[in-house]
Parts: sequence; structure tokens; C-alpha cells
Amino acid sequence: MPRRVFACLGTLATVGALALAVAVCVSSAEASPTLPLDHARRWITDADGRVVIVHGTNMVYKRPPYYPSAAGFGEEDAAFLQSIGFNAVRLGVMWQALEPEPGVFDETYVAHIKETIEMLASHGILSQVEMHEGMYNEQFEGVGFPNWAVEDEGKENTHDGFPYNYEFNPALNAAFDNFWANSPGPEGVGLQDYFTGAWHYLAAHLAGTSGIMGYEIMNEPWPGTEWTTCAALAEGKTSEPCPTFDARLDAMYDLVAPAIREADPTTPIYYEPNLLFDFGAPTATESPPVPNAGFAFHDYCLQENPNGCRSEAVNIANALKHVRKTQDALLLTEFGSSNHEGDLSGVVAKADAKMVPWLEWAFCYCEDPLTTGGETEGLVKNLHEPPTGENIRPEIFDALVEPYPQLISGTPISSHFDRETKMFTFTYSPRRAGGGKDFGEGATTEVAVPKAIYPNGYAVSATGADVTSAPGSSTLILSQQGKPKRISVTVSPE
Repeated sequence: MPRRVFACLGTLATVGALALAVAVCVSSAEASPTLPLDHARRWITDADGRVVIVHGTNMVYKRPPYYPSAAGFGEEDAAFLQSIGFNAVRLGVMWQALEPEPGVFDETYVAHIKETIEMLASHGILSQVEMHEGMYNEQFEGVGFPNWAVEDEGKENTHDGFPYNYEFNPALNAAFDNFWANSPGPEGVGLQDYFTGAWHYLAAHLAGTSGIMGYEIMNEPWPGTEWTTCAALAEGKTSEPCPTFDARLDAMYDLVAPAIREADPTTPIYYEPNLLFDFGAPTATESPPVPNAGFAFHDYCLQENPNGCRSEAVNIANALKHVRKTQDALLLTEFGSSNHEGDLSGVVAKADAKMVPWLEWAFCYCEDPLTTGGETEGLVKNLHEPPTGENIRPEIFDALVEPYPQLISGTPISSHFDRETKMFTFTYSPRRAGGGKDFGEGATTEVAVPKAIYPNGYAVSATGADVTSAPGSSTLILSQQGKPKRISVTVSPE
């Protein structure tokens, strides 16, 4: 049986439509995948072959000293995330903090990142470790790459701000062009070669750390001056893929992924398409030449829309098409950047309908210089205050928190949550993902059932399995009975 964990969260006031009621000290059965993770076709699996579905958020601190705990992210936040059923966090690492001088690495910075990973793991939360960049460097009003890795050819820096620097800043695009060309940096060493060395150092120092879900090589690669050939023709409509730039992107992944794999033989390695994929453009990117690779993608609207946009569905379809070809794992690692419930719940519904695991942007605003929403963004307003009551944004909370399967002894078939009736249904096959024998009688599946959704308890109806968890538990445990072709469960409020 899963071990029990306890998280006292204090008094939670009513949050949007969800009454979190009185002071709660939550006892929950923790869903605990066996690491390291792997995959069977597009499904993420644990070491026992069970499918792992994650719901969670991003925690990326883009101000010095660039690690989450410096922003105030800590035990209370992890306990809160666990209490609402989240089981993963995407943690941003900044190359500029990791390698402040060429070839010189900051061990203390890595220790802070590792400490946060271990802290989250103690609350049953996996960490997706990603090297974050946005608009390259601070001199372009961005973040991520070190000052010494900026090769802008002396071109004009127009300071157009986010996101306009991407389109209109000649210096920024020259810097990206030189990175993609692996142009010589300090001591004549190629910029990508430095980046590869940074990843090797990071992976070597994190290898074996409990709770790492995967390594994500680079956040939102921007094509530089080639961006116009990669752009979607219009929101909701797709252009042809961008083979010239995507070949450059593949070349970088072909350098970095093997270096990560050398340092850490088992942890999944995720690669992203170019940034224009986020808005509906397809990708010609290939899977890197390493075992256990995953495709991480983002899903945004070109223009802010409270009710979402057509390209969101196109984006998910493009991602599914891509992994059908590559047979890589699939993970949605960003969407949202918004406090509009309609936009957030729309992407959640689209991802859930296809059983795509997701990590929303973001846990906090945290003085993010690359945002159009400013302080209205972020599930939690102030990390220096407890994540309770008015410190939680109700519209974001209401859009994200839901029951969902976390650990499945079989292959998912369908999952649906009706936010009006609070009715949840889930069906899966006991056959192992990717083919093979059934898991067999007694195999357990774990479903997150947040108390925020069912404050007065819930009723369960299951076929093909017995419910073995305690009544009202925030983790519903199903134990396969006999040899059913399908197992289904329905959860409804009491």
C-alpha cells in the first residue's frame, strides 16, 4: 500500500467556486511511481511499467540568484501543491547562473536546485528540470544565456520589450544566429559546445537525485533571423514545417542529449520544437540520438484571448502527430500565462481529452520580466505568504484543480471531468502500454481526488476493480479484479 503523508495547510478560505472550508490537516495516500521513468510510445511509464500522468505547474525564478527558494518557494508551497493533487513541477535552471564564467560552474547554485528537487520529492512531486531561456539575455530584456555567450555582431539593440524583441531586435536575432551556428565564443570554443558542457555538469551533479522526472534541454528555442520561415500563417492555421532551422535545432540536440546521457544513463531527456510551434506551426524536428527521449511542447495563443484560440487544438494535434512518428514520450510543459479561467480550462479540457500530461505556467508571477500579464499571473500571488485564502488566485485554481489518474496499471482509454456536476469518469485497459501482457489481478491504479473538489466526500462506482483506499481519501486506489478487458470508474460528489 502507498505510504501516508501529512500536510497541515492552515485555514483556507473559499477559493472561487470551490469552498475549501475549514482548517484542514490533509492525510493523503501518495501516488508514488517507481523511478527512473521511461516511456511506451507516447505514454510516460515508471520502472514497473505503469503509465504516469502528471498535472502540475512551473516554478522558474528569472531574477538573481535564479533559484526557486530565493523567491520564497518552499515546504508550504509543496504541501499545497500535493493537497490539490498536483504531482509534478517544472523547475527552471539558468545557464547564466550555472556557468557565470566560461568553464566555471557554481556548485552552490546546483545545490540549491537539488535541494528543491528533494524537497518536492518528499511531498510526492516530480521535478522536470529544464534549462530556461527567454529572449536570450538581460541586455535584450530577457534571461537565460550568460553575458559571455552573447555574440550580437554589434547590431542595433532596439529594446522593444517582450515579446517584440523576438521579431524586431537585430542584436537579439544575431545572438541567436551565432548560437545556432555554434560560432566561436571565449577561447575559440563553440557556443553550443559550452552549452553542452553546462548540461553535462548539471546532469552529472543531479544524477541519482530522488524525484527527477526528466531533463528538458532548452526552453522555447527561437530561430533567430529565420523566424519568418517558421511562423504560422495565421492563428489557428499552420504553415509548412521549418526544415532549415529545425535541422540546426536537431544538430544542437545531437550534441547535448548524448552528453546528458553520458552523465545520467537513465533519466528521460526532453527536447522542444522551435518557439513558433507554440502557436500552431508544425515541426520538422527529429528525436535526438539517445534512448528514453521525450517531446515537450507548449500551447499558447498569439494574442491574448479570455476564451482561448483555435491554434490550441491544432497545437495538441501537431504534438500527437509528431510522437506517433517518433514514438517519443509526450509532455505539455507550458500553457496558460493567463488568469482567464476560460482560456486555462479550455487547454486543460483539450489536453485531458487526449490524456496528455500537463504543467501550467506558472505557480507565481515572481517579477517575471517576460510576461504580458504581469502580476495577474500565477496561481499563488506572494510566495512569502502562506498559499491559502486570498493569496490564491481563484480563477486559476478553479481551472486547474480536478480529479485525474496519476498512476495506471494499464493503458488509458478515456478520462473526463465535468466541472459543473463534479462528475469524473475514467476508463483504461489492463494491458500494458505499448503492448504486452495484462498487469493481472491485484494490480493497482491511483487516481487523484482532491478534497477541494469533493469537500463533503464522494461516491465511487467501479467495474473490473475494487476500491481499496479509505472512504474520502484524496488518492483513490483501484485494485484489478479478475481479467476484465476494461476497467472503469465514476466518481461523483456526495
